[in-house]
Amino acid sequence: QDMTAAIDRVAQAAAGSSANVVTIRSQNGPYTIEGALDAALATAGMLEAVAARQDPFDAVVVACFSDPGVEALRMLVRVPVIGIGAASFTQAACLSQRFAIVTPVAGPPTRYAAVAAAMGLSQQFVGTYQTPLSVADFESDDPAVLETLLSHAEQAVKDGADCLLFGCAGIADQVHDIEARVGVTCVASAAAGVSQAIA
Repeated sequence: QDMTAAIDRVAQAAAGSSANVVTIRSQNGPYTIEGALDAALATAGMLEAVAARQDPFDAVVVACFSDPGVEALRMLVRVPVIGIGAASFTQAACLSQRFAIVTPVAGPPTRYAAVAAAMGLSQQFVGTYQTPLSVADFESDDPAVLETLLSHAEQAVKDGADCLLFGCAGIADQVHDIEARVGVTCVASAAAGVSQAIA
């Protein structure tokens, strides 16, 4: 619930007065998505949550950086379905010469290099900076969480990144602090998804 609230704050700020944003979470599936198995288990719950919406909507934004269930949702609804991972890559490619991703420990670090290659962005992709943090850690107010994200972000900047992405929608409230400290553009993934949906 705390992570959903953080995602909602970022989404509302990104939309401003351009769109009404309703943030909902699945009531079925894993507590967090920590890898491919969790992503697969989460998809049915997302399909249920979207199918249950009675009010009309113009787009769906999937607020998980691995973009689980996007293709399935596109078969369910007749509006655009945006995954925040792909939206973040697209935004970073437009905003920067070279970008990197700071992620939780979940999933293989090579995954995002493959995504960058599939999107034709390998030349701009610096790499994945995998922290020891779990997805659930981002709900915590523990200062060590921010400091861990910062240390990895600083290393990415030293390695040549002039834009940073964060491989979890739960890294939401920390993005402004990280941007202020590292001095490069930092893209909040949920904001990228909302911006693309509005566009």
